[in-house]
Amino acid sequence: MAVNNKIIIWGNDNSNLLGVLRQLSENGLNCFVLFNQRTARMAIKSHYCKDYYIANDLNDGISFLLSHFQEEQYKPIILCTGDAFAEKLDEYKEKLITRYYLPGTKEQGVLKNYLNKYNQVKLAEKNGLHAPKSILVRNIADIDFNSISYPCIVKPNQRINGVHYKFKIKICRNEGELKEALATSDKEAVYILQEYISDYQLAVIDGCRLSDGTTLLSGVLMCEKGGELSDSSFGYLSEKAPTSIDMVKVKAYLDSINYCGPFGFDFGLKEGKAYFFESNLRIDATNYLFYKMGFNFLYLWIAEVTGNEWHNISCKVKGKKYFIDDIGELSMVTAGKMRKEDWKADMKRAEIYKFKNSNDNMPYIWQRIVYAIIPFHKAIKNMIHIK
Repeated sequence: MAVNNKIIIWGNDNSNLLGVLRQLSENGLNCFVLFNQRTARMAIKSHYCKDYYIANDLNDGISFLLSHFQEEQYKPIILCTGDAFAEKLDEYKEKLITRYYLPGTKEQGVLKNYLNKYNQVKLAEKNGLHAPKSILVRNIADIDFNSISYPCIVKPNQRINGVHYKFKIKICRNEGELKEALATSDKEAVYILQEYISDYQLAVIDGCRLSDGTTLLSGVLMCEKGGELSDSSFGYLSEKAPTSIDMVKVKAYLDSINYCGPFGFDFGLKEGKAYFFESNLRIDATNYLFYKMGFNFLYLWIAEVTGNEWHNISCKVKGKKYFIDDIGELSMVTAGKMRKEDWKADMKRAEIYKFKNSNDNMPYIWQRIVYAIIPFHKAIKNMIHIK
């Protein structure tokens, strides 16, 4: 089977985009990378990154898509690696759909509604999944602080262009900390206030939903450590997901919004219960790790939407293996949050690496150089400060 369509990968230059580029290139697909703004020297350092454009912002990215690839013999496919890009594709769906294959909901505007964290929680509950108790916060004056149980979590409900959020997520242990967190944010910022689930284990499910409604689910990624650049820096992947994660209800969640494309679900496991944390209605950051376990779901989805035979494509996680976000853990060593000896032990134990790759090792080498330089850079800054 040959897929001749050009694959356009739109996103920030990070490990997620690097993983997508690697797995699709290894499958022999013709990839074009549409980077957003300046690069972090990850995917752009890959020897698979041969054809690309660096957009100034999201609007420049859309303008580029609307004005290019008009002479392609085969209809190109756009894949994205972040919520902002998924939302932008949804906003311009009607203008793009005639010329590109797109992941997303069937109707324009629906996807944006479910990139909203609070709406995700309500949709999860509607389909029978457990979720932390959640409150939508639009104005600090609307909160009944006497009804809040501490500690609690506060995080942005949805990324909005032009609105600056001071933090990604914050644990507030009392009323004072919660008021301080909300007071430092933009007036336009909307947050979700959630019940704090302590001592949970993060579990990630990846997959894709095909145009005929068939949903393919991976096994599970179980996180044992979190890093500076990742919520899942070390752990294992297994073909057997915990029974507390109800796959039937995960499928019902996707069916209810008629989503088609790759996705990821995050759960917090505690005392035999799986708490729904969020759904990523685009390519999840763990995609490459599942691919290395035999779950070739991006290639399969591309084959299906382009009308190619897909039933014989291997798409099943096999066995159990340990993984490491090798650069994510190295960042913890540099930050003084992890011993170098522990990082080396994890590197030795792992069989799957997020960056290290004998066939495409420059992104790993470049990041090792970056983190080798950081301590010297800090030392020079301190010397200047002392003087």
